[in-house]
Amino acid sequence: MTCKRHILVAAALILAILPLPAQAQQSSGNITIAQVMDAMDNAPRHDHARQVLTAYLSGIGETTGVLFRQARDSGLAPSGCQGSMSLSWDGVASALRAGAPDVSEWQTTPATPIIVADMLARAGCD
Repeated sequence: MTCKRHILVAAALILAILPLPAQAQQSSGNITIAQVMDAMDNAPRHDHARQVLTAYLSGIGETTGVLFRQARDSGLAPSGCQGSMSLSWDGVASALRAGAPDVSEWQTTPATPIIVADMLARAGCD
């Protein structure tokens, strides 16, 4: 199975079990900012939300690292980053708020591209 297919399968599985706020809508099958923020709000009180959020963020971190290494090894990306690629719940929340400051857009704005862009930018990757 290719990396892209792994990503799609993992995202579909996570999306299927991610608790949705009543007003949240899916954005072309992508996990939205509203869904991630709802999981973050519920994580301290609900094991399921915490597990889903942890799996989602772990999947993003691992997949980004793998794809970046493959691109670098193929000569399609810079040879390295100045820092480490890391994720934290607080960092993700800050990145999502900065990436879509208008809360009304959270129901339709995909979260994953914002999180990945922030992670690469903080690591100093081009």
